[in-house]
Amino acid sequence: MRIKVSSYCSGWHNQCVRQLNKAIIPEFLAEHSFSVIHLDAEWDGYRQMVAAKFELIEINTPDVGFGYVDVDREKDFASETKVLNVPMVLYYRGNNLIAAVIGQMQNIAANVAKLRSGEKIETANTISRF
Repeated sequence: MRIKVSSYCSGWHNQCVRQLNKAIIPEFLAEHSFSVIHLDAEWDGYRQMVAAKFELIEINTPDVGFGYVDVDREKDFASETKVLNVPMVLYYRGNNLIAAVIGQMQNIAANVAKLRSGEKIETANTISRF
């Protein structure tokens, strides 16, 4: 079941970015071959910019699961994930974390294409690779 989050659902397509919490992330990752999770907080001014990118990419990549985690509400997950700043995007193949990228200027579409093709996600903003 997808939870509609108003900033992520434009109404002109049926998909929405799924709001996640620590308890359902393993299930979410198991549902998809590829997953991309946006870590953010309500106070972040770049939140809408990243949300809009997610929504546009999600339309064209039905094999990729897109999720959102509010780091202020999910402090344990944020701590375990070592969130240094927001927005931050996590890229997964199955339940393997491939890259964690900070910043609103990252090319999320290119990173998703690399994730799907098996290429390394290489950007100046990559803070860690697994």
